[in-house]
Amino acid sequence: MDFRASDELFNDSLSHLQEITNFMDSAGLLTTYLNFDSDEINNLSEEHNSEYHNISDSERDDHHPGTPFRSWLPSAPLGDSSLATVKDFHSPHNTLSVTPFFNISRARHSHVLSLLSKCREKIPDFILPSRHALTRYLTSFWETFHPQMPFIHLPTTSFEELSLEEILGYSSMGAQYRFERRAAESLFFAGRALVLDKIRDIGTEPTSCSLHLKRPGNSRLSLDECSIGGPILSSGPIREYGPGCPEVELFRQTTLVGILRSSLTLMAYSAWESSGFVQESMRLRNVVIECLEKLGMQETNIILTSDTWKEWARTECCRRAQLVAYCFVHTLGLAYNHPPAVMARNILLRLPCGSAEWGSATEEEWKFQHATSLPQMSYKEALSLLLSNRCGSSESPVLTPLGSYMVLHGLIQQIYLLRELSELKVRGSSVNGYEEIENALRNWTSIWQATPESTLDPRNENGLISFTSSALLGMAYIRLHLDTGPYRRLETRSPDLIACSLCNLPTLARSPSLIPALLYAVHALSIPVRLGIDFVARSQASFWSMRHALASFESAVFLAKWLDSIFIHQTQSSDPLSDNELRMLHWVRRIVHEYRTSADVEEYRNYYVSSISTSVDQLDSSKLGIETLLIWSRFFRQNVQWPFINIMGLSLETFARKLQTNQN
Repeated sequence: MDFRASDELFNDSLSHLQEITNFMDSAGLLTTYLNFDSDEINNLSEEHNSEYHNISDSERDDHHPGTPFRSWLPSAPLGDSSLATVKDFHSPHNTLSVTPFFNISRARHSHVLSLLSKCREKIPDFILPSRHALTRYLTSFWETFHPQMPFIHLPTTSFEELSLEEILGYSSMGAQYRFERRAAESLFFAGRALVLDKIRDIGTEPTSCSLHLKRPGNSRLSLDECSIGGPILSSGPIREYGPGCPEVELFRQTTLVGILRSSLTLMAYSAWESSGFVQESMRLRNVVIECLEKLGMQETNIILTSDTWKEWARTECCRRAQLVAYCFVHTLGLAYNHPPAVMARNILLRLPCGSAEWGSATEEEWKFQHATSLPQMSYKEALSLLLSNRCGSSESPVLTPLGSYMVLHGLIQQIYLLRELSELKVRGSSVNGYEEIENALRNWTSIWQATPESTLDPRNENGLISFTSSALLGMAYIRLHLDTGPYRRLETRSPDLIACSLCNLPTLARSPSLIPALLYAVHALSIPVRLGIDFVARSQASFWSMRHALASFESAVFLAKWLDSIFIHQTQSSDPLSDNELRMLHWVRRIVHEYRTSADVEEYRNYYVSSISTSVDQLDSSKLGIETLLIWSRFFRQNVQWPFINIMGLSLETFARKLQTNQN
């Protein structure tokens, strides 16, 4: 076979696929990518000189035991001098004026303990981790989970504004990313108890409200004190406020946003844990949906009191929290084959702002970016334009990376609804509808390519979200042709049940329309093989998210089913394969060959369906499909982050073995 044939792209009738190929060319990740940046590590100093002056005299006393966890190399004492003389001073070369948001000082730890003491009866057995543990958990949350879907504006948010359930929820997710599962579970259950209690309290709608509001003397309440999660309750004088009062409405909205942010984080944690947590994730999903219903998911419901940076950030956080929650709820539905719980047509919020405006570190920088940024169109309007043929005109939406990702969820939801209509035999709902969505996916790709912020480099602030979008785009194309949802049974966490169910998938009919989906399925397999299966699985959890795992699982099944259909065709018909089918088959063989060159010989002998000495070109397409399943299986089984991904790996292995048995 002439390998140079792979350089020849598609014939004229499928020339539009060149755009997809160009989009994917840059989707590979650089092996030089590191999880930790030296500047970021320097910023993780444990305490700062400013904090030292705020601690009590007893803590500064020479006889105080101090801490062994120092952020600056101490000076060794002379002779038999007391170790109490070793002060916890810090580097004179890297002294920061403020404590990093994720660094838990003594004062912050005391603040969390104070919040905990007020609700101790709800979580009597919970033990708060040390400030050093909370620091590493929150650091992990901000550096791994939050950048995937940013919904908290760090420059304008102070740690003291976070509610206790938010702190526990974020710490739970961070502990999971630090592989401290016992701590993660403890934090999860404590946070869940507080969330469920608070959503019950806010569910009661009184005709009037009595709030202990902070006031400087008898002056009017400052709305700045009602920032997201901010503790505006105090022991001050009680004032009566009726429904519709701006202070009450703002307090209610900010409380709901805090509950929403904590519950969606806890839901995201529990959704991918062991089987016992699946029902917990469903329970928290209901809390998220209730919060979304109360917030309204409408732009007109977001309360704006001024045009300051902090107030802008509060409204943008409110908007993002709702949109991110919608995406997480939809991802849960994709994983467990649930019907859409939040309909895209009901989302009347604007899409998130651009990364330059969101990432402004100072108010001056924000003012410049805000003045030069165009307001984003509404979610519903952007989705409607993509589904129409108006893209490419002056009406085309300019989508940010995060907005692009969110709109893709809406397109995948349309695929689900279209499939429901086709099963009901609604006339005209099938062919025309699928063509409309495929056009929308091409429109999305074209807009993504034309957007200046678009990049797939994970070291870039926009690359992480765009890389996730590329996985979701592949899932969308695949779902146009193969609905694996009813056959996955992922909620069972049983590899045997999942594999048996996958064996019942219908045969995939050959068609030229499959080529775009095959492109993404083949490309998805090429990325971990090119970079190294074990390297990506074990060390790149910060950018290989659960959405990638779900999309890759569907890609693996789809590719194996297509290769099996090619085998059936070649054994039952003398008609030749199309040029594009031959090209796809050639690319799969090259990927498997590339993997074989780096696979351990002993492992290959015990694990794979053919001898490593057998040429890849000698494998029939069905055996080739089984081998691709086993490659994906190894990739999933090497993941050390989430048990759920390991289950998917074992399921693919069991599925491959069953297919192999059926062949023999």
